[in-house]
Amino acid sequence: MLHPPLHCRTSQKIRKDGQQNTQQILPVTENLSMEALAQHLMLRLKDGRVIAPDPLDRRLIARIVLNQARDHQLLVFALVDSHLHLEVVEPFAKAMELARCIEIAVTLRLRPKVGFAPAHPKAIRDQSHLYHCFDYILRQYAHHGVNWDPFMDASSLPDLLGMRLVGHYTAQHVRRLLPRVKREKLLGYLGISALDPTDAPLDQLVNATCAAACLPTLTGKSRKQQRARTAAITAAGDKLKVNHLAALLGVHRRSVERSRQKHADLDLVAAIRLQLALRTTTTPEDAGAFSGASRLQSPPQC
Repeated sequence: MLHPPLHCRTSQKIRKDGQQNTQQILPVTENLSMEALAQHLMLRLKDGRVIAPDPLDRRLIARIVLNQARDHQLLVFALVDSHLHLEVVEPFAKAMELARCIEIAVTLRLRPKVGFAPAHPKAIRDQSHLYHCFDYILRQYAHHGVNWDPFMDASSLPDLLGMRLVGHYTAQHVRRLLPRVKREKLLGYLGISALDPTDAPLDQLVNATCAAACLPTLTGKSRKQQRARTAAITAAGDKLKVNHLAALLGVHRRSVERSRQKHADLDLVAAIRLQLALRTTTTPEDAGAFSGASRLQSPPQC
């Protein structure tokens, strides 16, 4: 008697003459579910309250997410008032571990009055879904009518555009895994079509530097703050007098003079100049993730 091949099912039917008719049908694999390409994660507090009402807290959450995801293939994230979206190219277990680490870090730093609800994951099955989810996340501000983060500090868009360094690795992941995402499309989420580095307006130098370095303030003695101040002084060049620059940065004039003798991080200088350009091109009233013609459309479901 011949046995059916391994991993195949058989169907036995009784013919009218009483004999069995064994029919081989489709092979069956051990796991019928298709392996997910990536994961779309959504994190929120148990009662749905706003996670980070303060702008500095939103910048802190961006640093937390980008630091925690450094060893993961994070493509994009965005915090929208009550919830945080992430798209990560990882297996389910590793993606959920990232979500847990972010929740723990946010809880330790921001001390919300309630804990996080269980993270909500959704499998991304194919490349088209990967692109749609990327777009969906960066259009959440427009989708929910939220315009409280006009320069999208609480998302990975600044990193993707070279305006912030802490998440520079996300741009590498997007170039490799989402090669059809172009700079013009990214600028569209800010409602602009071009962004060229500039050293003005210098009254926004501190804000631009804090955004580029993902810091709440430049005041302090940490290495990150010293590095950021040196880059800010280099970005300003000779456009400001020493006393004015010292007052702007909250340091002694001798500190400015010493910093001018140091080698600044040129990537950070370039990021500061892009942040200055964004503040020249866009105002808080008309910025905020509204992407040209797409602002009138509902984002694709993800």
